[in-house]
Amino acid sequence: MVTYGPSSNWEGAVSCSRLLVSTIALLVGAGSGLVSADVVDDWRTCGQAHGDAAIAACTQFIEYGGPPPKLRAIAYFNRGAAYHAKGDLDRALADFNEVIRLDPKLAAVAYYNRGLARREKGDTAGANADIAEARELQPGIGQ
Repeated sequence: MVTYGPSSNWEGAVSCSRLLVSTIALLVGAGSGLVSADVVDDWRTCGQAHGDAAIAACTQFIEYGGPPPKLRAIAYFNRGAAYHAKGDLDRALADFNEVIRLDPKLAAVAYYNRGLARREKGDTAGANADIAEARELQPGIGQ
């Protein structure tokens, strides 16, 4: 089971991503040419879809190259969660690593989910270390 951490923090990240989607949509709607409608569609699908659809949209968004680190971190997290749900633990781990690298504010939920993926792979020591790090960053996570 994929866990996103306490709802208040994940909801904050989701709220932030919704605000950014709205901002991106306004830029597209205004005809600024700064962001294509495809990028906005990928961002929406990345945040709302599940499974292969989420993975494809998040990958497209990540590869776009223009999003700031915060948005890329959210896309990596969403894709990592989709990979985890499919049982593709190596790819999930790689994506959670990117979240940790890109956005310290999402590190606790990324460490926690990386710990869960490591546990499923049989890496008990790595799992325990990640979950301990998550709880140091955000006491009470996963409880």
